[in-house]
Amino acid sequence: MLISIKPILIVLIVFFPLFSQEAQTDESEIIPTTPCEHSVLQKARIQGLNSFSPVEIPQYWIRLWQCKRYAKKMGKEIDFKTLYEQKELENYREAEEISGIGSSYAIVITIILFYSYYGYFMR
Repeated sequence: MLISIKPILIVLIVFFPLFSQEAQTDESEIIPTTPCEHSVLQKARIQGLNSFSPVEIPQYWIRLWQCKRYAKKMGKEIDFKTLYEQKELENYREAEEISGIGSSYAIVITIILFYSYYGYFMR
């Protein structure tokens, strides 16, 4: 029975910082009294969802689930829909313009296609 090491390494690399003994907290960080006041959720509200590092994304989903569960128990309604709409709008604006290495690839592929069709039809 062979065990592939790649998935195990990926899981360890992604989730190891979540379980490390040293907490990455600021001196000024206040211990939240409710799950909805956690620093990850505050960062999402202030800086948006695109500001997260790959390590913070699983933390965000866990804290969001805890916050929704807490709000449901308290009879409150928490709305994170505006965050998702804001992220969607930011991603749309970025995708609207071609920049960086993507534009270079698009130009090269367009030139290759143009010359290949030109050579094919001009025989």
